[in-house]
Amino acid sequence: MNLELTAEQHKIQEQHREFAEAVIIPSAVEWDRIADYPHPLFEQAAEAGLTNRIVPVRHGGRGLSVLDATIGNEELGYGCTGISTALTINELGLLPLLLAGSEDQQAAWLPGILADREVVSFCVTEPEAGSDVAALQTTAVRQGDRWVLNGTKLWITGGNAAAWLAVFAVTDPDQGHEGLSCFFVRADAPGIVRGAPIAKMGQRAAPAVRIEFQDCAVPECHMLGSRGSGFLTIMQTFDTSRPLLCAQAVGLARRARDEAVAYAGRRRAFGQTISRFQGVGFMLADMDIRVAAGRGLVRHAAWLRDEGAGNTREAAIAKAYCGEAAMASATDAVQVFGGVGYSADQPVEKLMRDAKIFQIYEGTTQIQQQIIVRELYRS
Repeated sequence: MNLELTAEQHKIQEQHREFAEAVIIPSAVEWDRIADYPHPLFEQAAEAGLTNRIVPVRHGGRGLSVLDATIGNEELGYGCTGISTALTINELGLLPLLLAGSEDQQAAWLPGILADREVVSFCVTEPEAGSDVAALQTTAVRQGDRWVLNGTKLWITGGNAAAWLAVFAVTDPDQGHEGLSCFFVRADAPGIVRGAPIAKMGQRAAPAVRIEFQDCAVPECHMLGSRGSGFLTIMQTFDTSRPLLCAQAVGLARRARDEAVAYAGRRRAFGQTISRFQGVGFMLADMDIRVAAGRGLVRHAAWLRDEGAGNTREAAIAKAYCGEAAMASATDAVQVFGGVGYSADQPVEKLMRDAKIFQIYEGTTQIQQQIIVRELYRS
């Protein structure tokens, strides 16, 4: 793995950084207040080539590697992780189609999704099944050449804006995790009921909703992969999506560091800037360490994925570390700001709210630790 960015990767980094500075940062507070999907920003990002980046060129995408996309995601996350999650949501929602879909399925759906700038959401989580994806209760029962879906999905990011849903359901109840299958479903299909955005602590520009499937009939040809391969598709999806997600956490940690460094350099107490106090200085140093370490973990996990090597352990390590690092650095930034940091007028308050979810979604920190231990014994 080459630790130095190529000339092309520097261009990717700069393009995303410029978009974050010009579009995301100036509008982040307002979209946090609106707490709904930022369609205008998605349009701008699509126009700039910053959506659907990992979709192959032959289907209208940009064909970026996972590593290249993580480089971009760090810059978007620096601007606002709520907005960056909303803008890059298709790179989670489309992964089941890219990983398990046939060439015919990809050719049938991807060009239209990209041309029409449609949103695709990933539907796994349920009221009684979060990190334990093998406990899903949504069912798909075969009736002739169709599958009829019934059940409830929860915390579906972008679900209120989505045109397509990658839905995981139980097709063979007696087969445990081998009884899950994946379906690519139009979000406006009869039998789908979508709720209003759930009130959230942070990342409010990436709304999450409840989606109910009530006798929703899906054609057989909309199953992705073979019957019973859904669990494998979920795991393969996370091996790709976790580095992409973690890159945004690194961006948030970097923003927290920069805000804290700037404030500590101008805030004076006892006749000197507070950056000169060892207690504050050590906090700033720890924040810088987290950025460097997190970036290295993310890029290594992404590079392994691009190389076709197993990266389950490395992706879990990156997710566990970067989630904790983002929360720790955001919390430290508020502490460096002191009382003023507790004010909603300061950017660090929003950073702290946005950071918490990185310890939870796409597998909690504790789930990542379980994966790491399992992989240690497997190897």
